[in-house]
Amino acid sequence: MKSGNRGYAFALNLNKYENAHQNENCMGKFNLIFSLNGFYDGTALGPIRVGCIPMLECSKCGVAYYLPKFIKILESIIAENLITSKGILNKKQIKFLRQYFDLTQEALGKMLDTDKYEIAKMESSKYARVMSVEKQIVMKLRFAKLLDIKSAETLYELSEPTDKEVKIVGEWFPKGEEEVKKLLKKVS
Repeated sequence: MKSGNRGYAFALNLNKYENAHQNENCMGKFNLIFSLNGFYDGTALGPIRVGCIPMLECSKCGVAYYLPKFIKILESIIAENLITSKGILNKKQIKFLRQYFDLTQEALGKMLDTDKYEIAKMESSKYARVMSVEKQIVMKLRFAKLLDIKSAETLYELSEPTDKEVKIVGEWFPKGEEEVKKLLKKVS
């Protein structure tokens, strides 16, 4: 392991990324790097600051990819936090959850006893309409059941709407070499 200004880099044998270079003639090797205090912008929520993002980067051509397993872990943490939050969800959060569960606007509309046009209005920034508290409780309870979340009864205590950004906090960010190695085993 060597430390650089972009984070920690590990030399790995990542054969499945051999053909993933920007330049097809590139013969560089991919390394695991950790982008510290970076932003992940792959969801409907917009940019989310994440303490540590593991990425694969070619040392020669510079092409870089998020680790797919890490992104799945990150998005599941975001979804679980949104579902169990006591706050009313904003438009971006509703859209994120719909996309996370791979639902169309029509499918979510059926789940909530409404139609796809109402869901589109609830997700659009052009309209002031936000999903009602009752529909949000139903949606959160159904999503909680899909994720097997046992603490769903707290969803009945929803509070006023907030537009606070999702904060990923916790002890799961690697803080030292040993924790980085444990994370590496989980995501690779």
